[in-house]
Amino acid sequence: MKSTKVIIPVAASILGLMSLSFAETRTFYATEDAWVAPLSPDTNYGNDAKLAIQYLENPSYPYDEWEWESYIKFDLSSIAGITIESVTLELYCFQESGNTLPQLRQVTSSWNESTLTYNNKPTRHTRDLAHWDNVSVGWLETNDSVPFGDYDLGRVVQEWVDGTSVNYGIMLFTDDTLYDYAYFGSSEYYDDAQRPVLIVNYNSPPSKPINPNPLDGATGVGLEPTLTWEASTDPDGDELEYDVYFDTSSPPLWRRTVTTPSYYPKDDVGTLNPSTPYYWRIVAKDRRCPSDS
Repeated sequence: MKSTKVIIPVAASILGLMSLSFAETRTFYATEDAWVAPLSPDTNYGNDAKLAIQYLENPSYPYDEWEWESYIKFDLSSIAGITIESVTLELYCFQESGNTLPQLRQVTSSWNESTLTYNNKPTRHTRDLAHWDNVSVGWLETNDSVPFGDYDLGRVVQEWVDGTSVNYGIMLFTDDTLYDYAYFGSSEYYDDAQRPVLIVNYNSPPSKPINPNPLDGATGVGLEPTLTWEASTDPDGDELEYDVYFDTSSPPLWRRTVTTPSYYPKDDVGTLNPSTPYYWRIVAKDRRCPSDS
């Protein structure tokens, strides 16, 4: 943060105000999921314990008989407006044929778990969010962290919580295997620990410190001042601490960490020098592992 130099007769105060964010983790379970099959184009599988994918191109039928696709949606309304640091999708495969190549895409129109069929399935994006070279029994996972790519699951989830894109969910399918298939646990799967999961690491940063005393550019400040500011608040309820930077150089480099919204420079640097510019700024942060502000 840039500091501005102001020379005052006794001591100078320059206040920079910042807040740093730290990662929180939320786990979301699928709120809606279902799979579709063209062999039963009007059948709804929203209550099935599995999510199925398979593809077999068969010119003897007017459609691809075994083109099974699965649709999954997570309700992320509780984290609207937050800044995401990473996203992990986990799907549990409990049965597979050995050579299935799963692909993941963004759904681009509305659908409902209780009414979804092959004949009314929603549209999907033309680009993959993720794809895998193979799948075996166990967890199928994809992880995206900042900086996100130009189009990946992390970027799409950020758009959902920003409100710049409608959350219609994701769809899992395969289109380049012969006869091969895979079954994944759905939100109705008997083992709730093996149901679809979306893990989001994010943080809502604390508010910036305000109302500094002495004010920026104040004159006539005593040589043993107490620096104070209004305490920040954290929307996640995290404990906060403040890094106080105080120095005669700009930007100030010397730092002291405090847990209350005040600082007494004399404890560290003694009585201040008269007619000398001093620079200071405050950074409010969560008391967790640091990340970029």
